[in-house]
Amino acid sequence: MVFLVIFINYMDRVNFSVSIPAIRERFGFRLEDIGAISFAWAIVYALFNFPGGWNADRLGLRWGLSAALGWWSVFTIATPVAGGMASWMVVRGLMGAGEAPIWSFNAKTTASKRHVVQT
Repeated sequence: MVFLVIFINYMDRVNFSVSIPAIRERFGFRLEDIGAISFAWAIVYALFNFPGGWNADRLGLRWGLSAALGWWSVFTIATPVAGGMASWMVVRGLMGAGEAPIWSFNAKTTASKRHVVQT
């Protein structure tokens, strides 16, 4: 499941990059605006990597990953509602907050003794 979540996580980033021309045309954004939106996602993503590890320990793998995936999905679904620069930055930033802990959950899953195959 973690592989699937990471795959979808990266597809989100690719989809945003691929849709930049359409987003620019639809909203009248300049490349600088797209850069600011991407920066909003990246800074929140970086900041939320730290509490991601704490959440992985506190909530556990099942509930923590479900919460992160749910959070990130809500803001992915909210993306079409974003109408201007500020709302795009908020939605993408909050999406980044949900995507950030994925690597903490990945590390905890692979380090978990329950998932180690005995030979």
